[in-house]
Amino acid sequence: PKEAAHAQPRSAMQSPRVPKEQLHGDALSQPFIRTDRDSTFLYTEVCKFHMIGRCKRGVACHYAHSEKQLREKPDLRRTKVCRDYLMSVCGRGAACLFAHSEGELRVRSAA
Repeated sequence: PKEAAHAQPRSAMQSPRVPKEQLHGDALSQPFIRTDRDSTFLYTEVCKFHMIGRCKRGVACHYAHSEKQLREKPDLRRTKVCRDYLMSVCGRGAACLFAHSEGELRVRSAA
């Protein structure tokens, strides 16, 4: 019974097990390659594990390890169209963070 439970395939809801080296890269010998999407919030918060000397990701960590490395979070307001507005159900009005017309759309600021 216990062996049978382990032999069953992982459900579609569970992510596959990936070796840590593949997730984070080898911090000592190879730089971690990030896509533009991954780098949007890169170093915009301080690493809480580094602050207590316990960060194991090193250069592959997505959080800032120093004040100098810390960046401002990008301003993403109104860089995408509001899905609720498109379906005529957005009740947030002017407080909505998404664009309600093509004229309200703006280019994402580089942080």
